[in-house]
Amino acid sequence: MRYNPIIGSLVNLLALVVFAEVGLRGHGLILAALVSQGAILANMLIGLRPPSYRHAPRQLLAIVWKYRDFPIFQMPSNVLRGAGSQLPLLMMSSLFGMSFLGQYSMAQRILYVPITLVAGAVGQVHFQRATEAFNRGTSIAHVTEGVVRAIMMVTFVPFLAVSAFGRFAALA
Repeated sequence: MRYNPIIGSLVNLLALVVFAEVGLRGHGLILAALVSQGAILANMLIGLRPPSYRHAPRQLLAIVWKYRDFPIFQMPSNVLRGAGSQLPLLMMSSLFGMSFLGQYSMAQRILYVPITLVAGAVGQVHFQRATEAFNRGTSIAHVTEGVVRAIMMVTFVPFLAVSAFGRFAALA
């Protein structure tokens, strides 16, 4: 599973280039996303091993009941995150056209590359260290502050480049 983000990103990029060259520019983003998700699914099916253990249904229900707070608190957050990321795209495409949406999407991808690289690499280590500090009863502020500072340093250059060389469009 650790290769899934890499496979998804590479296949998505390659599919975007192929669909753009073929002339499917209007539907290329959606098709590339579908192709990349298919590649991730194929990778998981190839590497999937059948479980060597069996649980009784009562054990599974006890585990679900014990950890029921996770979906209760994560579901609203995931719904808001999805709406917050997709609603602007729908509005931009209907108000400003597909060309503007493509430029916005490309700028967003450029800006999210350093964030996702740092978040993917540092996120798990930060979570582990923050959990250890929390379990010891110490403050996690110094751990979190270091991570935020590192992310800001890495993302400064792409943000500066897009700000300096990006084209400003009049939205009148």
